[in-house]
Amino acid sequence: MQPVRRAPPDLTGAWPVRTACPQCAGAVELEAGDPILSCGYCRTRLYLISRGPPRYRMAVHGVAHASDILWIPFWRFRGIRYRVLDDPARVEGGLLDATVAACSSTPSSANLGIRLQVAPLNLDSGDGRRVPEDQTPAEALADVEERVEALQAQTPLFTRLIGESVCLVSAPCALEERGGVWWMRELIPDGGVHPLTDAQAQALGTASRAEVGQNRVSFLPLLCPECGHDLAAAPGAVALLCGHCARGWWVRGSRFSPLPCAARAAKNPGARYFPFWELTFRADGLPVSNRGELRRWVISYQPVPTGWERQPCQVLVPGFKLEPRVFVRLARIMTLAPLEAPAESFPPGNLVDAEPVRLTLSEAAQALKIVLAFLAQGRRPGLAAVVGARMRVRGARLLYLPFHRRGGEWVEEETGAAIQSTSVQHGSRL
Repeated sequence: MQPVRRAPPDLTGAWPVRTACPQCAGAVELEAGDPILSCGYCRTRLYLISRGPPRYRMAVHGVAHASDILWIPFWRFRGIRYRVLDDPARVEGGLLDATVAACSSTPSSANLGIRLQVAPLNLDSGDGRRVPEDQTPAEALADVEERVEALQAQTPLFTRLIGESVCLVSAPCALEERGGVWWMRELIPDGGVHPLTDAQAQALGTASRAEVGQNRVSFLPLLCPECGHDLAAAPGAVALLCGHCARGWWVRGSRFSPLPCAARAAKNPGARYFPFWELTFRADGLPVSNRGELRRWVISYQPVPTGWERQPCQVLVPGFKLEPRVFVRLARIMTLAPLEAPAESFPPGNLVDAEPVRLTLSEAAQALKIVLAFLAQGRRPGLAAVVGARMRVRGARLLYLPFHRRGGEWVEEETGAAIQSTSVQHGSRL
């Protein structure tokens, strides 16, 4: 069992990564997990695509020959972890930020702690003596969640990690023998020295001689595949918009593909468009088969808008990151609001000012059951039904809705739903 080190709540979680521009070789800095590379020298803008989770390395600190360095892998997880509880019925959420050893031979006393947030990383070049990971991200995350739950007073009905960021960070170490005892010395700032059993030392030495797959990273120019104009991109964006031809794009495989999306035209100038994932779904085990029944199931004392009985069940999940409570509250308001479906295309030229999409479709689908639990949290029978229900997403698109600034809030035109601007700013760093 490897230790989990959770970051203090006042840290933003940003891990700086240094690399070189593939066009001019100028120094570029971005955040770990961010796919957007912007060079301040040659103005090159690229989208990074890695095979599997992004891989990084910590800088070597201390005297060591390159042949003596042993690269030890650690998984890093970051996201909003929701817990659904039944006594009383409620949904709780909080930030999970954890690193855990990806190799079972790593001594239990070794962990990265918060060093990653004060020492820049580098993209993993793939060379040197590398210890391969023998624990998958899913296995490591299950281990993390098990130990986090051991600290809680109440066992949840179920949990979900939303907005999950996963990467593999390799730390430089050296194996040393002193007086017949093997030690692992961390070649990082304030690095420790950890005793090894003979079995651990042998396993690490043997593993470092095994072949490890290369970290292949490819680059896509941030240009619209349709018209060739620049694509608007902010740090961490997973969907891209072209302000010229009003097309939306996302990465599928190794290229940009058309993104199913729509937008409601603003009634007044000065709007900022906020993205929502519109998910239509089927829930086996819930007493709902259409949009009208879903609203009646949640709000039984209000009439159902005309036409909702003929529409499939759907929820609107924010496509941008927010604090846990704000995220589910906004999803509830927008899901139950009497909104009419907008046109299938963007209003030309109106989406230049849009909040970046930082929540992927798969993460929005993971949030579906959490949103339904939040809708039903006032009634224990309803919450129990959500727990046992089987969810199936049947359709999805990105829906942009116009919000206007009023004081310290962003207010949606049709529903009056308000979001504190500080919540939006804080969410962009989650």
